[in-house]
Amino acid sequence: ITGDGTASWGTPVRPYVGGRDAFVARVNSNGTLAWNTFLGGTADDRGNGIAVDGHGNVYIAGESLSAWGSPMLPFAGGSDAFVAKLLASDPLYVNASATGSNVGTSWTNAYTDLQSALAAASSGDQIWVATGTYLPTAAADRTVSFALKDGVAIYGGFTGTPDTEGDFTQRDPAANPTFLSGDIGTQGDASDNSYHVVVGSGVSSAAVLDGFTITAGNANGAYPAPSGSAQGGGIYNNNGNPTLANVLVIHNTAASDGGGMDNENSDPILMNVAFQDNTAAY
Repeated sequence: ITGDGTASWGTPVRPYVGGRDAFVARVNSNGTLAWNTFLGGTADDRGNGIAVDGHGNVYIAGESLSAWGSPMLPFAGGSDAFVAKLLASDPLYVNASATGSNVGTSWTNAYTDLQSALAAASSGDQIWVATGTYLPTAAADRTVSFALKDGVAIYGGFTGTPDTEGDFTQRDPAANPTFLSGDIGTQGDASDNSYHVVVGSGVSSAAVLDGFTITAGNANGAYPAPSGSAQGGGIYNNNGNPTLANVLVIHNTAASDGGGMDNENSDPILMNVAFQDNTAAY
């Protein structure tokens, strides 16, 4: 259930902040409270509608008079509508600097390789990635990319600080830059870089990449090629419609089309995505 109130109650996952906060609560079949959480900032916030998907994730729609959380689109003033998502399960954690058991269950025990998290993720999962630089492969195979998965949302911009698990408000992509780099071979030598850093082929808008800098892809393969190795050095989409938000695509090249991004029969959703210093023949 969702609603709003002017005081704290229960044992909330996210505390009451002040003013009138929206709340979400789950009640067991016997009427006891399973959990509750508050949503909102220092001004008035209201939860007006709620839905649950097939994975158990909870979606809340309402209105807010102040900024809160880490929104994909910023609070613009006045009374803004909001949509929030509460996960049914914990995210998978990735931190290149982690020294724990490399199983993705916390920042301490985070995967050190984003590809490991992608392999473990299934539809409905989120992957949270700490600041750092991540390569598609540790080997020299230029055909390996970060392949987005349908229904999986990948968020960069976290500090990776232990004991902040589950707190999305800790994310700040500007302060905690997170790089997906195609510089897999000799560092600084573009000739052996990945053909594509990110591939969003065959996915819907439920495949999300948010809060990353995509760089050093070099699609200098022969044209035409079935793999599109001459197109889309930064991002290559073939029959795919991924959602990209808060992404900088910079210093990627292509021998043919789309140094930064190439779309073949694709219609990606772009929100706050910037392209800078990418080059291509066409």
